[in-house]
Amino acid sequence: MLLKDNAVLINNKVNVVTMENNVSTEFLRQRRAVHHGLCSVLSEDEAITVLNQWVSHIGSSGSVFNGLNVFVRNVCTQLGKSELQREMLQSINRALMAKEEELRAAPDLSGVKPIPEKTKAKPVSTKEAVVDVTENGIDTAEFDSFQGLFNALMEQVASQSDSLALDLRVFVQQVVENLPWSEAQHEQMLKFIESGRTVQTRTYRPGQLKALMGHIRIWLTDNLGETASGRTVDMAISQAEQAATNKRYPCKQFF
Repeated sequence: MLLKDNAVLINNKVNVVTMENNVSTEFLRQRRAVHHGLCSVLSEDEAITVLNQWVSHIGSSGSVFNGLNVFVRNVCTQLGKSELQREMLQSINRALMAKEEELRAAPDLSGVKPIPEKTKAKPVSTKEAVVDVTENGIDTAEFDSFQGLFNALMEQVASQSDSLALDLRVFVQQVVENLPWSEAQHEQMLKFIESGRTVQTRTYRPGQLKALMGHIRIWLTDNLGETASGRTVDMAISQAEQAATNKRYPCKQFF
């Protein structure tokens, strides 16, 4: 009987190891971070239950960012803890940005379906953006217009709440870090998000910046509501349209 029990334990350990080898390292890191964030506001049992729901959620959404705000809101409503929604979202966001050694160990992967590593996206065959290379870097109308619109959006959100503006900035940084862009594109955009300006050294393919703005629009709707987010975007567009860059690439095209 003892030998049989030991065999079962060994088989269980082998199954967990096999599963850990079959899922992506990024998924494991994100799962551990989400568990850590949940444990900051929930009991361990509640956190494990919610973590299992998150695994199902990310399996259908395909991204840790898509609908995270809605997921947290639904979970808090389900648990009868709506007052914890903002704290839970902030805790998860902080954990996703933390170093691996700062996170608590996540529960084993029993019952979690393997999620394969994402393959790097192949470059899309499109016409290259028309650029003007100057001593100060590359000048593209689309990126210039994007910078003006993003800064205007940040100003509009900050006028409503400084903490909300900080949450938005962190969210956009996380999204950028997980987009299938080149390292140079990542670094350039992250520097811009942090400081509000950057020297462009790499161009973006058509649709890349529009897709990023789409993530931002979803976040605004999740956090401000449909009406308020629409008003915020409209005011940001009106502000950005005053800049000369808008004449070269109208910022409305991002929506």
